[in-house]
Amino acid sequence: AGIAMVREAGQLARQAFATMTPEQIGYKGPQDFLTATDLAIERLLRESITRQFPDDALLGEEQGGSIGDDTWVMDPIDGTANFARGIPHFCVVLAFVSQQQTRFGIIYDPIHDELFVARQGLGATLNGVPLRVATTADFSCANLELGWNARRPTSLYLQTLSELLALGSNVRRSACGALALAYVACGRFDAFWEYDLKPWDVAGGAVLVTEAGGTITDYSGG
Repeated sequence: AGIAMVREAGQLARQAFATMTPEQIGYKGPQDFLTATDLAIERLLRESITRQFPDDALLGEEQGGSIGDDTWVMDPIDGTANFARGIPHFCVVLAFVSQQQTRFGIIYDPIHDELFVARQGLGATLNGVPLRVATTADFSCANLELGWNARRPTSLYLQTLSELLALGSNVRRSACGALALAYVACGRFDAFWEYDLKPWDVAGGAVLVTEAGGTITDYSGG
């Protein structure tokens, strides 16, 4: 059911992306984009989940919500800044959390038709092919992503960037945290960092990484 919902949402996103114009772009804050498509997709997901699972709680980026014993966590478009400016790097994210455990996560990139799926204890796949994280052992060979958001000082981001570069790694910023985690899961990236993420940023991607053999930690290693 979750995969069908995300594919339908992705089709809506792909159609809207092809017709995006500047006047359709709104802002929640500095560099914090919002489009009508974000709202339309979240509404689509909420209506579908409520119809099929009326007792479950819902938590989404645009309309908030609540947390219950069984909770669906959604980001209708992660990478809205890319989506709004015509950059084909964004995704739809849906995760299901039960008893404080993420049971499955789905990330769908509709432009490249890449469907990342992970189920707790059952592994992670990309379009049905099993995933494993990279085995890179040396920073001089590492390909990393470092995220940024306005909730933390720019100086912290720059300091972290400087230290990662000093270790010899390649550092990218693609402005889509969920796809960054998906890329870690499939070995395209070796790691992803970002300070002060929200549940809808990480719920789907975190289970992908762990099910692909990777590790999710806080900055103290916890």
